[in-house]
Amino acid sequence: MRRDKAWWAGLDKGERIRLIWLERGASELGGGTAYLPEGYSDCGFCSTPTSGGGLCKDCRNDLMVLIAKADKKCKGGVD
Repeated sequence: MRRDKAWWAGLDKGERIRLIWLERGASELGGGTAYLPEGYSDCGFCSTPTSGGGLCKDCRNDLMVLIAKADKKCKGGVD
């Protein structure tokens, strides 16, 4: 869905901030450290070890929930 003013209005201020930071974390490759096995890196948002790069399962789920909430409210849905 297009992210216009109405779409963003479906989220409160804290949710909008969290969405921006989660999306930034998703674009991060994550930092591998000597303490993590090969093929693992830190989540780009919460630093939880995860396979590959980007977000961990919980942060990815939070991101999808926030996007779905804004989509639903923009279409006229209610919580």
